[in-house]
Amino acid sequence: MTLSAWFPERQVTVRGKTASWRPQGPEAEKVFCPVCGGGGYVRTGAYLPHCVAIRVGTFADSDFPPPTHVHWWASRPRWLQEVGLLEHPED
Repeated sequence: MTLSAWFPERQVTVRGKTASWRPQGPEAEKVFCPVCGGGGYVRTGAYLPHCVAIRVGTFADSDFPPPTHVHWWASRPRWLQEVGLLEHPED
């Protein structure tokens, strides 16, 4: 499970070298540091096109806003039901 923040790709600036991996075909891409394997972002293609997802922990900001949406609600950990602020599709 991961918590990601989504941004329009045009608003994201990447500095330094990156490597990428396309585990689910040409549209989905994971971009990361080629030295340590950390950081980076994800492009999903069909889901939120022209956007990138960045893990919230990358920001090291204890005031980062809480999540408002769960994408894979049906396969979530059941304890997540207790989080009442989340938008989710019907089971």
